[in-house]
Amino acid sequence: IAGDAPAEPATPTGIAPAVTEPASPVTTPTKSEKSVAVPPAIDEEASVSAATFSLSRTQSVDDSVAELCVLFCGHWTNVRNDNLEAYLKHIGVGWAKRKIANLFMPQSSWAIVDGVLQVFTPTPLGDRLETFPLNVEQSVVEVDGQTWVKSHRWEGTKMITTATDPTKKKPDFMTERWIDGDDMLIQVNSHAGVAFTRYFKRDA
Repeated sequence: IAGDAPAEPATPTGIAPAVTEPASPVTTPTKSEKSVAVPPAIDEEASVSAATFSLSRTQSVDDSVAELCVLFCGHWTNVRNDNLEAYLKHIGVGWAKRKIANLFMPQSSWAIVDGVLQVFTPTPLGDRLETFPLNVEQSVVEVDGQTWVKSHRWEGTKMITTATDPTKKKPDFMTERWIDGDDMLIQVNSHAGVAFTRYFKRDA
């Protein structure tokens, strides 16, 4: 569903070769590790400073926005939804798919990769990777096969994503996300006057 949050990064001559160290055991990354590199715990001052600097240099955003992006980093679990059934009916989702959607409580991993905030979420339709470059338009094919034009901006402490139907046949979908306190991420999806809210708790 578009409003429910993917997207989209020779050895010179005359120099003695380096001494080869013993090979380390090979560890096969999980699917989520391949798709998104989650940064170190964000309560480490050095990690926060490095991520903020990288995002500021890459996207030319001010320090306050960079710090807000860092707050999203980590693993989150959906613990509650408000008005989801009404929202799904409003956008025309059938009974069988609504039943699945109401049971789905997503787990998301947020990170700053190559200076861009992103979120990776496994879903029943497939893995979803959404990126949030600022002040640009993205043509995004969602996991359900629909194509949308997305843009992202900050309004105060809220990150706003607008998804526009390129055929102009449907009204825009809007997603607002913000951090509440230290351990709650709130996401509000709205379309043509109807909205629902997801509440995510930060994993310990």
